[in-house]
Amino acid sequence: MPRRSAPLLALATGALLVSAPAARADAPPVDAAPVDAAALGAEPNIVVVTRDEDGDLRERKAWIADVGGALYIRTTPASGWGKNFDREPAFALRWAERELAMRAERVRDDAEAERVNARFREKYGFGDAAGDIIRFFSGGKKIYRVTPEEPKP
Repeated sequence: MPRRSAPLLALATGALLVSAPAARADAPPVDAAPVDAAALGAEPNIVVVTRDEDGDLRERKAWIADVGGALYIRTTPASGWGKNFDREPAFALRWAERELAMRAERVRDDAEAERVNARFREKYGFGDAAGDIIRFFSGGKKIYRVTPEEPKP
């Protein structure tokens, strides 16, 4: 069996342990290092790992952007992993050999959403414009602010 980091193992078993060391001796330690929003926001792609309603894991490459020190991910209303965020906001994020336990919160403020969309246009250029065509026909955008999961006591 391939080794997985503790946040993904915890997500796979339905529990999310972030700050405590992994229970198994052979499991890698939880990545508890601080998240550098600027460095993560500069990454062109990350991988989002959520759990579908039937319990299956869903992995999806996604774009991420840093807006004033906060991290954001966008998707469409029809997206399976976006629906997973709405049902269960805890997820794992893979990036640069790290795996982090994160939490997604839907952005509902129009001014915040416009700042996020502007940053995505700036960062991804034509790719974002092309994505807007797809999002237009699939019901628009859902924007999520993502933050490190708070350690459980």
